[in-house]
Order: sequence, then structure tokens, then C-alpha cells
Amino acid sequence: MTARFLQVDIPCALFTAFLLLAFYSGPSFAHKVNMFAFVEGNQVFVEGYFSDGKRAQNSEVTVFDDQGKVLKKGKTDHEGNFSFRVPPEARSLRIALNAGMGHKTEYTLGEDELTGMLPEAQQPEEENAGASGPEETGVDSVSVDERAIRHAVGQAILPLMRRMSSLEERASFSDIIGGIGFILGVAGVFFYFKARSMMRAMGGSPGSERKDLQG
Repeated sequence: MTARFLQVDIPCALFTAFLLLAFYSGPSFAHKVNMFAFVEGNQVFVEGYFSDGKRAQNSEVTVFDDQGKVLKKGKTDHEGNFSFRVPPEARSLRIALNAGMGHKTEYTLGEDELTGMLPEAQQPEEENAGASGPEETGVDSVSVDERAIRHAVGQAILPLMRRMSSLEERASFSDIIGGIGFILGVAGVFFYFKARSMMRAMGGSPGSERKDLQG
């Protein structure tokens, strides 16, 4: 009777555990908050959204420099967007978004992404330096063209980057569900062999028990 109980109830328990894990982990990942940030000109644009596609409205945004100093605070609008000017002293920016109920995420803009996005206060200084000779003026014009090209390329790949960010979140959810299934599968094999060893310890096997009943 004990052997039969183990044979019937262990798979049911594993299946129930899988359903419970999927039920509780599914909503948490479906409402996981994500963020995408990019630089355009001398502005940084932040987009907050959940994995189910909803926008992270009225979410707190905090901007830190590379030393952890707070440079800017604000909230996203009704579309989950927030923007601010690139700080003159910024080398890299760490942007934190808090959507409440424990939903938090961060995004880092590296120095390479901020390069070329000079504050307006520094622009006249470069223009004066470029006016000192024909050769320097040519260099400035080339750098302006490079910035224009980088801006155009950045605008072109923004939709692709958003798509990749979304796919990464979906992939991570699938990976976790797959991992749960693998763990439950290993547990099932373990309990199967454990049940067999218990039946042998009791002096029989399912086959011998059925033969005894038929006899």
C-alpha cells in the first residue's frame, strides 16, 4: 500500500508544484519593469515599460554619475517617458527607475554613448578654436559630419535595440520556466528510484505484488 501511494502521489505532487511555481513566477515576470535609455543631441531620453507592454507611468527616475552622486531626479509621464539634458561633467550615467511595488531596474549609458554630446556652454569655445586656421576649420567640419552620421545611425537602430531588449526579457522568462521543468524532472527521477528502493526494502516489487494477488 505504501508503494502504491508513492507511485501515485509523487507525480501529482511534482505536477502541483510545477503549476504553483509557474503561477507565482508568471505574474512577477509579466509585470517586471524594464527601461531603455538613449542619447539624442544633448538630451537623454528614458522609456520605462513592463514586460506585458504597459508603460511605467509616474515612475521615479534617479540619475547618478560614475561616482554614485545624484545628478537628477524626476518622474516619467503618462507614456512612461522621461528626458533630461546631458550633465556637463558626466562621463557615464547610471539611471535607476522605480515603478513601485518592488519593481525596479537600472540602465547605464557609457562614456562612448555620451561622447560628442557636448553642452552648449562648450560649443563657442570650440568654434573660436576652429576659426584660428583653415586646417582646423576643416577638422571641425569633419567632426560635425561624424556627429551627424552617428546621430542618423543611432536613430536608425533605436527600434532594433528596443526589440532586442523586449526579446531578451521574453527569453529570460522562458529560460526560467525551462529551468523549473528541469529541476522538477530531476526531482521526479530521484523520487522514482527512492520509491523503488523503499519497495525493495519492504521485501517486494510492484510486479511480485501483482503476482501474489493473482495467485
